[in-house]
Amino acid sequence: MTQIVELKGTEKRLYQLVAPLVMNPVVLKQNYNYPFRTSENFIWFVAVEGKEIVGFIPLEHKKSEAIINHANQ
Repeated sequence: MTQIVELKGTEKRLYQLVAPLVMNPVVLKQNYNYPFRTSENFIWFVAVEGKEIVGFIPLEHKKSEAIINHANQ
């Protein structure tokens, strides 16, 4: 069963969970070779199946909006 874990943008566990994915050349290519970024303004939703990370979505909170920051544009 897939579980969704919500993590703050600078939380240590976030780095532990998503580092293997965000540094993977295949994943980076899907992100137009643009590196992922985060800060205290981000909330990350990480999909976990057992011990495997199967996906993630960073959500950036700005002054008057929240942006699904999938391509970090």
